[in-house]
Amino acid sequence: MNLSSCFNGNTATRPSSNRSLHTPLQLLASNRPDYSTQRLPSRQKADFWVDCINRNMIELDCPDEPECGIDAELTSRQLGALTLNRVKASEHSIQRSNANIRKDDRESAFMCLMLEGDGFAYQGTQCTRSSPGDVVIYNTVRPYAQGFGQNMDMVVIDIPHQVLKGCFGQWDQKDIIRLDRQLEYGGYATKELFNLLRQADSGATAADKVANLMLDELNGLLNQRIRPQGSRALADILLRGKYWIRTHLHEEDLSLERLSHELHTSKRQLARAFQLDNTTVARFIWDERLQRCRDTLLDPSCKQMTVSQVAFRCGFNHPAHFSRAYKQAFGESPSDTRSRLL
Repeated sequence: MNLSSCFNGNTATRPSSNRSLHTPLQLLASNRPDYSTQRLPSRQKADFWVDCINRNMIELDCPDEPECGIDAELTSRQLGALTLNRVKASEHSIQRSNANIRKDDRESAFMCLMLEGDGFAYQGTQCTRSSPGDVVIYNTVRPYAQGFGQNMDMVVIDIPHQVLKGCFGQWDQKDIIRLDRQLEYGGYATKELFNLLRQADSGATAADKVANLMLDELNGLLNQRIRPQGSRALADILLRGKYWIRTHLHEEDLSLERLSHELHTSKRQLARAFQLDNTTVARFIWDERLQRCRDTLLDPSCKQMTVSQVAFRCGFNHPAHFSRAYKQAFGESPSDTRSRLL
């Protein structure tokens, strides 16, 4: 598929949009970008921009360079295991070919949160349009292309495959994925990814915590896409079960029996649902409690709480047992984690 034909064919019937998503970002503010083509001669801009992207994000090409060059800026920040890349640019298109992939072994998914401008993109058998508030996801180990007919602004979140495999068990995306800005499902919503982006930008929440919340939100939104058709009902039970557990972690009597009662679902169906994620209800509760403890220990707003108070708040009633389990899960004691705030 040729990107320019996809792009031009649509803009002929739908004029370009000047809409933007009002998402003020301070950490990724582009008044002092890491890289910019603004002061370069027009003939040098495209080459500089491609080299910048190749070194800092991924190997790609700019096949249709505008005569006036590309006015573009890149600002990057680390967010836990993820990398945030804010890209602002004038009209342009990019492509990642098989030749690029052979030269560059970086393996990630690029989750693009659109802030301004309309774009077109393709990967695999799918071509899609994106607007402010939409999210588009590429697999960088497969060819893809993207183009914009006017000024654009987006945050590209680089999620390494190893991180994805830890969340999903596997990641073999063949086609581009678009999450519509109005998509909501089982307590998850595309707009929440933008809310989390604001949290990351403000610095009010620990980076690791925001990164984990983003991955969890993505997991929930993609559940209906990645599950086999026959597993859709179980996927719905899984999402509702996870949501209920996370909002009741402080309660001591969390169990398969309690969850079955609260969701009006049989224990057998719950067990089958959680098996979709290769876990059990009990294991999920245990892991979530440990992760909640870690997030709380790393949260500056909770630094006045003792380790024992944090453990009790997350449903652990035996401090010694909790400390052993925590160290086994994270390779350090709760006190070692807390010491990072001191």
